[in-house]
Amino acid sequence: MIPKIDFDDYSSFLSKKYPYGQYAKSQLNYAKYLEYFINPSMFVALPHSKGKNIMKAMICLSKYLGCYDEYKTKLKNHGIKWSSEDTAFSGFLAIFNHKHDTLPEYVKEIQPHLNTNEKVLIRFLAVTGLRKGEGIEAFNLIIKLYSENKLGEYYNVDMQVLEHFRHGKVFLRSTKNTYISFVSQELINQICQCAPVTYYAIQCRFARKGLKLRLKELRTCPQ
Repeated sequence: MIPKIDFDDYSSFLSKKYPYGQYAKSQLNYAKYLEYFINPSMFVALPHSKGKNIMKAMICLSKYLGCYDEYKTKLKNHGIKWSSEDTAFSGFLAIFNHKHDTLPEYVKEIQPHLNTNEKVLIRFLAVTGLRKGEGIEAFNLIIKLYSENKLGEYYNVDMQVLEHFRHGKVFLRSTKNTYISFVSQELINQICQCAPVTYYAIQCRFARKGLKLRLKELRTCPQ
Protein backbone atom coordinates (compact mmCIF):
# COMPACT_ATOMS: atom_id res chain seq x y z
CA MET A 1 0.00 0.00 0.00
CA ILE A 2 1.37 3.39 -1.03
CA PRO A 3 1.73 5.69 2.01
CA LYS A 4 -0.23 8.93 2.12
CA ILE A 5 2.19 11.83 2.26
CA ASP A 6 1.55 15.49 2.90
CA PHE A 7 3.96 16.83 0.29
CA ASP A 8 3.66 20.38 1.59
CA ASP A 9 4.85 19.21 5.00
CA TYR A 10 7.52 17.04 3.40
CA SER A 11 8.71 20.03 1.35
CA SER A 12 9.08 22.00 4.58
CA PHE A 13 11.01 19.09 6.13
CA LEU A 14 13.41 19.00 3.17
CA SER A 15 13.92 22.75 3.15
CA LYS A 16 15.03 22.62 6.78
CA LYS A 17 17.24 19.59 6.20
CA TYR A 18 18.86 20.91 2.99
CA PRO A 19 18.77 24.74 3.02
CA TYR A 20 20.25 27.09 0.39
CA GLY A 21 20.33 24.56 -2.46
CA GLN A 22 18.56 22.65 -5.19
CA TYR A 23 18.98 19.30 -3.46
CA ALA A 24 15.74 19.66 -1.50
CA LYS A 25 13.80 20.31 -4.72
CA SER A 26 15.39 17.29 -6.36
CA GLN A 27 14.51 15.08 -3.38
CA LEU A 28 10.92 16.29 -3.48
CA ASN A 29 10.58 15.61 -7.21
CA TYR A 30 11.97 12.08 -6.98
CA ALA A 31 9.91 11.33 -3.86
CA LYS A 32 6.83 11.09 -6.07
CA TYR A 33 8.07 7.76 -7.45
CA LEU A 34 6.31 6.06 -4.55
CA GLU A 35 5.95 2.74 -6.35
CA TYR A 36 9.68 2.20 -5.70
CA PHE A 37 9.09 2.73 -2.01
CA ILE A 38 6.56 -0.10 -1.98
CA ASN A 39 8.39 -2.43 -4.36
CA PRO A 40 12.19 -1.91 -4.31
CA SER A 41 12.67 -4.78 -6.78
CA MET A 42 11.68 -2.28 -9.49
CA PHE A 43 15.08 -0.60 -9.08
CA VAL A 44 16.68 -3.45 -11.00
CA ALA A 45 15.09 -2.31 -14.27
CA LEU A 46 16.21 1.32 -13.95
CA PRO A 47 19.34 2.91 -15.47
CA HIS A 48 22.00 3.34 -12.80
CA SER A 49 21.89 7.14 -12.56
CA LYS A 50 18.12 7.42 -12.35
CA GLY A 51 17.87 4.48 -9.97
CA LYS A 52 20.48 6.07 -7.69
CA ASN A 53 18.58 9.36 -7.55
CA ILE A 54 15.23 7.71 -6.84
CA MET A 55 16.79 5.48 -4.18
CA LYS A 56 18.30 8.51 -2.43
CA ALA A 57 14.86 10.10 -2.42
CA MET A 58 13.18 6.95 -1.05
CA ILE A 59 15.77 6.66 1.73
CA CYS A 60 15.24 10.29 2.66
CA LEU A 61 11.48 9.75 2.56
CA SER A 62 11.80 6.73 4.85
CA LYS A 63 13.57 8.93 7.41
CA TYR A 64 10.74 11.45 7.21
CA LEU A 65 8.16 8.67 7.66
CA GLY A 66 10.11 7.13 10.54
CA CYS A 67 10.71 3.79 8.85
CA TYR A 68 14.33 4.07 7.75
CA ASP A 69 15.47 0.77 9.30
CA GLU A 70 12.48 -1.08 7.84
CA TYR A 71 13.15 0.33 4.39
CA LYS A 72 16.83 -0.65 4.54
CA THR A 73 15.74 -4.17 5.42
CA LYS A 74 13.27 -4.19 2.53
CA LEU A 75 16.03 -3.15 0.12
CA LYS A 76 18.26 -5.91 1.45
CA ASN A 77 15.49 -8.50 1.17
CA HIS A 78 15.03 -7.58 -2.49
CA GLY A 79 18.76 -7.86 -3.17
CA ILE A 80 19.15 -4.11 -3.69
CA LYS A 81 22.48 -2.79 -2.47
CA TRP A 82 23.09 0.80 -1.44
CA SER A 83 26.66 1.96 -0.84
CA SER A 84 27.20 5.69 -0.64
CA GLU A 85 30.93 5.12 -0.27
CA ASP A 86 31.14 3.19 -3.54
CA THR A 87 28.98 5.77 -5.27
CA ALA A 88 31.18 8.62 -4.09
CA PHE A 89 34.36 6.80 -5.12
CA SER A 90 32.93 6.00 -8.55
CA GLY A 91 32.06 9.65 -8.99
CA PHE A 92 35.60 10.64 -8.02
CA LEU A 93 37.09 8.21 -10.54
CA ALA A 94 34.80 9.49 -13.29
CA ILE A 95 36.05 13.03 -12.70
CA PHE A 96 39.69 12.02 -12.21
CA ASN A 97 39.84 9.93 -15.39
CA HIS A 98 38.18 12.57 -17.56
CA LYS A 99 40.37 14.61 -19.90
CA HIS A 100 40.53 18.12 -18.45
CA ASP A 101 43.14 19.69 -20.71
CA THR A 102 40.34 21.41 -22.66
CA LEU A 103 38.76 23.03 -19.60
CA PRO A 104 40.58 26.39 -19.75
CA GLU A 105 39.53 26.82 -23.38
CA TYR A 106 35.99 25.68 -22.53
CA VAL A 107 35.72 28.29 -19.77
CA LYS A 108 36.72 31.00 -22.25
CA GLU A 109 34.22 29.80 -24.84
CA ILE A 110 31.22 29.84 -22.50
CA GLN A 111 31.83 33.35 -21.16
CA PRO A 112 29.45 35.04 -23.67
CA HIS A 113 26.66 32.69 -22.52
CA LEU A 114 27.00 33.58 -18.83
CA ASN A 115 25.70 36.62 -16.98
CA THR A 116 27.98 38.60 -14.66
CA ASN A 117 26.99 36.66 -11.55
CA GLU A 118 27.58 33.31 -13.25
CA LYS A 119 31.03 34.35 -14.46
CA VAL A 120 32.02 35.00 -10.85
CA LEU A 121 30.51 31.63 -9.87
CA ILE A 122 32.64 29.83 -12.48
CA ARG A 123 35.78 31.41 -11.05
CA PHE A 124 34.67 30.51 -7.51
CA LEU A 125 34.10 26.85 -8.42
CA ALA A 126 37.48 26.59 -10.13
CA VAL A 127 39.34 28.24 -7.25
CA THR A 128 37.72 26.34 -4.38
CA GLY A 129 37.38 22.89 -5.92
CA LEU A 130 33.93 22.58 -4.38
CA ARG A 131 31.40 20.21 -5.89
CA LYS A 132 28.89 21.86 -8.20
CA GLY A 133 25.97 21.75 -5.74
CA GLU A 134 27.85 22.77 -2.62
CA GLY A 135 29.71 25.44 -4.58
CA ILE A 136 26.45 27.09 -5.60
CA GLU A 137 25.18 26.77 -2.02
CA ALA A 138 28.35 28.42 -0.71
CA PHE A 139 28.18 31.18 -3.32
CA ASN A 140 24.57 32.03 -2.44
CA LEU A 141 25.25 31.76 1.29
CA ILE A 142 28.03 34.36 1.01
CA ILE A 143 25.58 36.73 -0.69
CA LYS A 144 22.87 36.06 1.89
CA LEU A 145 25.10 36.58 4.92
CA TYR A 146 26.68 39.70 3.45
CA SER A 147 23.22 41.22 2.93
CA GLU A 148 22.48 40.50 6.61
CA ASN A 149 25.83 41.93 7.74
CA LYS A 150 26.79 38.46 9.03
CA LEU A 151 29.53 37.45 6.61
CA GLY A 152 31.92 37.05 9.54
CA GLU A 153 29.93 33.97 10.53
CA TYR A 154 31.26 32.27 7.41
CA TYR A 155 34.35 34.06 6.08
CA ASN A 156 37.47 34.41 8.24
CA VAL A 157 39.05 37.61 6.92
CA ASP A 158 42.35 37.19 8.77
CA MET A 159 42.97 33.72 7.33
CA GLN A 160 41.03 34.32 4.10
CA VAL A 161 39.13 31.09 4.67
CA LEU A 162 35.50 30.11 4.17
CA GLU A 163 34.63 28.09 7.26
CA HIS A 164 32.04 25.65 5.93
CA PHE A 165 32.04 23.70 9.20
CA ARG A 166 30.15 26.58 10.83
CA HIS A 167 27.17 25.67 8.64
CA GLY A 168 27.02 21.95 9.25
CA LYS A 169 23.48 21.46 8.00
CA VAL A 170 24.63 22.48 4.54
CA PHE A 171 28.19 21.19 4.28
CA LEU A 172 28.58 18.35 6.78
CA ARG A 173 26.83 15.20 5.59
CA SER A 174 27.16 11.49 6.14
CA THR A 175 29.83 10.93 3.47
CA LYS A 176 30.55 14.24 1.72
CA ASN A 177 31.96 16.73 4.19
CA THR A 178 33.48 20.09 3.33
CA TYR A 179 35.25 21.96 6.12
CA ILE A 180 37.14 24.96 4.73
CA SER A 181 38.11 26.65 1.46
CA PHE A 182 40.84 29.22 0.96
CA VAL A 183 39.38 32.17 -0.97
CA SER A 184 40.91 35.60 -1.52
CA GLN A 185 39.26 38.68 -0.08
CA GLU A 186 39.09 40.10 -3.62
CA LEU A 187 36.96 37.18 -4.88
CA ILE A 188 34.73 37.28 -1.79
CA ASN A 189 34.14 41.00 -2.43
CA GLN A 190 33.08 40.21 -6.00
CA ILE A 191 30.65 37.54 -4.83
CA CYS A 192 29.11 39.92 -2.29
CA GLN A 193 28.11 42.21 -5.15
CA CYS A 194 26.40 39.40 -7.06
CA ALA A 195 22.82 38.16 -7.08
CA PRO A 196 22.07 34.51 -6.16
CA VAL A 197 22.43 31.96 -8.96
CA THR A 198 20.78 28.63 -9.70
CA TYR A 199 22.08 25.61 -11.56
CA TYR A 200 18.69 25.19 -13.19
CA ALA A 201 18.89 28.58 -14.93
CA ILE A 202 22.35 27.84 -16.35
CA GLN A 203 21.34 24.30 -17.35
CA CYS A 204 18.23 25.47 -19.23
CA ARG A 205 20.11 28.21 -21.09
CA PHE A 206 22.90 25.86 -22.15
CA ALA A 207 20.36 23.23 -23.24
CA ARG A 208 18.55 25.77 -25.43
CA LYS A 209 21.84 26.75 -27.06
CA GLY A 210 22.99 23.16 -27.46
CA LEU A 211 26.03 23.73 -25.23
CA LYS A 212 27.59 21.12 -22.97
CA LEU A 213 27.59 22.01 -19.27
CA ARG A 214 30.78 20.95 -17.48
CA LEU A 215 30.47 22.65 -14.09
CA LYS A 216 31.29 19.51 -12.14
CA GLU A 217 34.66 19.30 -13.89
CA LEU A 218 35.72 22.75 -12.68
CA ARG A 219 36.99 21.09 -9.48
CA THR A 220 40.02 19.97 -11.51
CA CYS A 221 40.44 23.09 -13.62
CA PRO A 222 44.14 24.13 -13.75
CA GLN A 223 44.74 27.42 -11.99
